[in-house]
Amino acid sequence: MGRLAVSKDEVLSINDLDGRLRSVRRAKALVREFIAALGGKPAPHQLILVRSAAELTAIAEQARATHLAGGPVALNDVIRMEGAMARAIRALNLPDNVRSSGPTLDEFLAARQAKGSS
Repeated sequence: MGRLAVSKDEVLSINDLDGRLRSVRRAKALVREFIAALGGKPAPHQLILVRSAAELTAIAEQARATHLAGGPVALNDVIRMEGAMARAIRALNLPDNVRSSGPTLDEFLAARQAKGSS
C-alpha cells in the first residue's frame, strides 16, 4: 500500500497520511481555509472541529464524485455523508462574512416598488 506513514496500531491524523492523495490535499487545504475563517488562531477545541469538518468535507466530496462517475457508492451514503459534513461545518460557527456586492432581496424589492410608484 505505502499510504500510511505509521503502523496500523497508531492513532492516525490527517498529518499521518500520504499528502500525494488528492483527498488528503483537499482536507489539508480545507483546514487552512476554516482556520483563516475563524481568524487564524482557533482554540484547541475549535481545531478538533476544524479537522473533523475538513475531513468530512473531503470524504463527502470524494463519495459524491465516485457516485457520479458510476462507482460503488450508493446515493443514500452520499446524502448521509453530506449531512454529516454540513453538521460539522455548522458546528464551527463560522462568521457569515460573505456578502454579494449587489443588493439584498429586500433592498431590490424596495427599490423596485419605489420605482414603480413614481
